[in-house]
Amino acid sequence: MISSFADDTNISHVVDNINDVHLLQKDLNNIYLWANENNMTFNEEKFEALRCGPNQALKDTTKLLTEGGKKVDNKPHVKCLGVFLSENATFEHHIAATIKKARGMAGWILRTISPR
Repeated sequence: MISSFADDTNISHVVDNINDVHLLQKDLNNIYLWANENNMTFNEEKFEALRCGPNQALKDTTKLLTEGGKKVDNKPHVKCLGVFLSENATFEHHIAATIKKARGMAGWILRTISPR
């Protein structure tokens, strides 16, 4: 499944075996072809893969490639429309990042307002 919002594009696919990995890579290759036909480019430096599920052997032995042949990095957390998604399907990382951001903002407000 492919989804786009503004300048963010996501592709997702259920991967249970090596054939599913090949299908996902085929989908990626089709997207690269479409982009070339439509004079569009993707920033390969921003490509991230989030792999959920218990099959660690499949995660370790397979890889996805960008159009230029560079390996897409696997990440434990990816940000999608402002929300961190985690490979363990919890929101712990998102909650921690939100708390850190709120504390930083609260500190900035207290430093700015209290001297006045």
